Amino acid sequence: MSIIAYDGRYIAADRQSTQYDMSRPTTKLFLHGACVLGVVGDYALALLLRQWFAQGANEDKWPEAATKDDGVNTCLVVANRQGLGTYREHPILVPLETEHWAFGCGAEIAMGAMGMGADARQAVEVASKYSVFCGEGMDWYDLQALPEPGGPEDRVRKAAARRTRKQK
Repeated sequence: MSIIAYDGRYIAADRQSTQYDMSRPTTKLFLHGACVLGVVGDYALALLLRQWFAQGANEDKWPEAATKDDGVNTCLVVANRQGLGTYREHPILVPLETEHWAFGCGAEIAMGAMGMGADARQAVEVASKYSVFCGEGMDWYDLQALPEPGGPEDRVRKAAARRTRKQK
């Protein structure tokens, strides 16, 4: 399962994938030009949505498998310097006009943390502490360090990304 948190400046995600009562580390945030893409829910289906987006987000090529509610709220999260939106069940980007938001199993915990002043990174830490479905470290991006949307995609600096791995 997953937790992805957004606070307008940072987007952060845990790294835990859970299957058959076991967990393993999994990447959930990906740079794509001036955007960060996040995947939540059924990992294979979410990666299919990521691939669709990377290939141009053509409405006519929307994956048929994504048109049904899968019961686990699979979605593709898209964040950049200007805001946040999601794709879920339809090839329409739904903008989320909010200061902060969270997706996944630890969403309520993360929202509570951000409501009390935590940033997205801290919110993922709190959710990872209290939800058995979150953990295995964290990946995060500073959205303000990304180029303006529409700018040269090849100028995304590696310094924009910071990765924190689970301590052994």
